[in-house]
Amino acid sequence: MTTISTVISQTLKDEPDLTKVDNILTKLFLIFPHYCFGRGLFDLSTTYQTNIISLRYIPGYVPKSPLQFDIVGRNIMCLSIEGFVFFIFAICVQYRVFISDRICVRTSKNLISSNEDENVAAERQRIYADHNNINGDVLRIIDLLKLLKKICIGVKQGECFGLLGINGSGKSTTFKMLTGEISMTNGNAFVNNYSVIKQLDDVHQNLGYCPQFDALDSLLTAREHLYFYARLHGIKRKNISSVSVFSSYFIDIVIEQFY
Repeated sequence: MTTISTVISQTLKDEPDLTKVDNILTKLFLIFPHYCFGRGLFDLSTTYQTNIISLRYIPGYVPKSPLQFDIVGRNIMCLSIEGFVFFIFAICVQYRVFISDRICVRTSKNLISSNEDENVAAERQRIYADHNNINGDVLRIIDLLKLLKKICIGVKQGECFGLLGINGSGKSTTFKMLTGEISMTNGNAFVNNYSVIKQLDDVHQNLGYCPQFDALDSLLTAREHLYFYARLHGIKRKNISSVSVFSSYFIDIVIEQFY
């Protein structure tokens, strides 16, 4: 839209009415970073060519500086302001500043199956009753909702828990919500008492996840993979080498046990 309007206004700039519209749009479009950048380059090139031609054919012509505020200066100023604003906005999105921490809300009856398994119902009631995680669950899923019914699960330290279901029942969706890959419609989940909604970075440092499809990059070596995932888990750069060596030895020991 900005490109088309600029081309039209420059092509028909001799029309008085279009000149007024161009002046308005030029100021209005400054809120778009790509327009500031493109228009700045356009005005810079135009001013440069005008100076060259005018110096050659107009005696006493004083060349204009392209950095004047009404030429490129305002574009540079707007780009600087927008860069700072969008950087702060990106940081806020990364740390989920705009997402409030939701608490456990009782599931409405229409979302609970009338023939719900008694073990499932008992687990739901246990989660509802244990607001402060007195039982010490390392994983707590409270009324998790996306395209599936609300789920309430608590997994204790050292417990091996399997999530079973037919294709399309929401297993992969559940894990994607736990890792923050997709947002949840309602509810919350806690890993070592860290909220997936508000403390996702801490959750990632306490969570290991092997997705449904291969997560290895064919262009990286084994050691580079260890370095990459160590950085994702927040391990300090100076400790990555020793952690990688330890992980390599550990993997070798595990492989020897099976082969």
